Amino acid sequence: MAQDEFDQALIYFEKLASRDLHSNEGKFLQAMALLKTGDSEDFYLAEILLSEVVNLQLARNKEAKRWLEAL
Repeated sequence: MAQDEFDQALIYFEKLASRDLHSNEGKFLQAMALLKTGDSEDFYLAEILLSEVVNLQLARNKEAKRWLEAL
C-alpha cells in the first residue's frame, strides 16, 4: 500500500482477513486500501468492511468506528 499498489495490497489483505488469527487486521486494512483508490465503488465497499469490523468487534474496531463517523 505504501507504494500505491492498491490492487496487490487488496489481494494480500483479503488473504490475511480469511486467516483464523487471534487478532486479524485484514478487513480494516482492506478498507484502508479501498479508500485510497479514490473510486466511489471502492469507497462504498470500504464502508461495508469498516462496518463489519465495528459490528463484529474485530481488530482495530475503535479506529474503524472513528473512520465511519468521519465519512
